[in-house]
Amino acid sequence: SSAGLNYGGTTGSGGAAPFVATTEELNASSNVITAGAWATGGNMNTTRSQNAGFGASTDAAISAGGYVYPGGAYQSAVESYDGATWTSVNSMPVTLGFRVGAGTQAAGLAFGGHDNTSPLSTSEWDGTNWTAGGDLNNSAFGGGGCGSQTAAWVAGTATAQPNPAPQTRTEEYNGASWATAPGTLNNGRAQGNGSGPQTDATFAGGESVQTETYNGTTWSNTSSLPLSTGRAAMPGGTTPSNSTLIAGGTPVGDSVQATDGTSWYTYPSLATTRGTASG
Repeated sequence: SSAGLNYGGTTGSGGAAPFVATTEELNASSNVITAGAWATGGNMNTTRSQNAGFGASTDAAISAGGYVYPGGAYQSAVESYDGATWTSVNSMPVTLGFRVGAGTQAAGLAFGGHDNTSPLSTSEWDGTNWTAGGDLNNSAFGGGGCGSQTAAWVAGTATAQPNPAPQTRTEEYNGASWATAPGTLNNGRAQGNGSGPQTDATFAGGESVQTETYNGTTWSNTSSLPLSTGRAAMPGGTTPSNSTLIAGGTPVGDSVQATDGTSWYTYPSLATTRGTASG
């Protein structure tokens, strides 16, 4: 991976306060431990965690929804990043945290989520406004996913609140509706990291160190994360499976890992230890 963003989140254990509004940017040249360093980016306007993130580059990102502190409330606020500054844009039509993001700054998705229930809704973003998309077939609370606005995927979701349990189920979106797809090989993957398109996807971490890749038809096990324990709520990117970068996570940490599609490598750590962030 050659570039990455990490923004928002919390520095408290278990997703608790204090929350942060800071942004970090990474530019790296190769898969080695000295590949790059995280630099300070612009602060978000609203301090929040559990925000859905999507975008194609470090200067074209969207952060949608999340959990706001102080106040302790789920929200619909959305911000757009140009590589230096976050700008408030039109809010989502729903008020949720822990949504999954996919797509670009001009054509994105935010779906599923959590507000002490487990809604099935999908929200489509056209660069200016939000409209309702097709509903998921199952709760997408705690899922990992990625893709484009017309070809998104989500995996490892949990059953609905108030007693969520991780599942192996996978769903795919075609721009209008969600369809059931082959499930992941391993369970216990809630709040894992998803990156890549439907036909070249990576699903890593969650409540384990396992990694799986997906070719649009079949999930396959690949090398595990170089961590001693699983890490949930790790933000990642929209890159293909051979160029995925993940950072931070819960339990709250600062470690960063990247994969070339075969092995995982350790990258420079975040400047701020954080979890339930986005990127």
